[in-house]
Amino acid sequence: MNHIILSILISSKHDLDNARHWVKNNNFSTRKVHSTKRFHRFRQHTTKYARDRGFDTVRTARLGKGVEAVIAYKDETKVKLGGGLYDLAKTIIFGRTTYPKDQLRLIEKLGQNTIVSIRIGRTPLPNTIYTALNVLSFGQFQKLLNRSPYDDLYHLFSLVGLSSGTTLILQKNQAIDMRVISPSYNPKGTEWIDVPIAHPDITFKTLLDNTQNALGKDYFIYNSISNNCQRFILEMLKSNGLLTEQLQTFIYQDVKTLFNKLKYLQPVVDTLTDLGTKIDIISKGSGR
Repeated sequence: MNHIILSILISSKHDLDNARHWVKNNNFSTRKVHSTKRFHRFRQHTTKYARDRGFDTVRTARLGKGVEAVIAYKDETKVKLGGGLYDLAKTIIFGRTTYPKDQLRLIEKLGQNTIVSIRIGRTPLPNTIYTALNVLSFGQFQKLLNRSPYDDLYHLFSLVGLSSGTTLILQKNQAIDMRVISPSYNPKGTEWIDVPIAHPDITFKTLLDNTQNALGKDYFIYNSISNNCQRFILEMLKSNGLLTEQLQTFIYQDVKTLFNKLKYLQPVVDTLTDLGTKIDIISKGSGR
């Protein structure tokens, strides 16, 4: 591990007994506690203990409302190279490894809500994309599409209904996109299929965590052919025990075979996608 927790800070708005109960329930030590006007500080390790083991950079992180952790990091080069700016630059170069801040706040707020419904939508790709691919392939893309089993290529997304009454859109464009949306959201030309909720106790955070565990390092990375919107939706359903044969048929299109016959288009698509990913990182931040 590259960090250890030095202290847990609980706002003094909570009485000491309740603070101690929270700390204990989250598997932290309650043996050493010091209360001030602002915090109940539950000591986990001393700064000397941390420094002797190479954890020499200290940061404070918010764990929840009224709860913070003092964390010591090991080998945190980014602190010496400009903090957030260096962190952002590293993320642009190597890609995301976590959610941007707006999504982290959304997960913190709604993550423990159970899922009451999931609808999968598919919309035909815009005509501008077909036109561009046809121009670049001198008309070969449309000919290959006509010989394939597909009339159109689709973008896949999901609407997730929560027990709180909130509806979220969850999809993967050049990056993971999740945000609160109207339950009546219905883009023109969208076809829908409802997902049977086999596990009514599954939470939104569990849905995300299971999907991330299934995709591993590919979770935050996008590739228009091999790691795209349909793979994200398929793994989301499969890893949470929600995928059926009917859903598989509705979602899956073998675009890899289609593009393998026009391999020279792949670098063009990858470049445009990569640019979109970098713009997303710059606009939303690195998430750290």
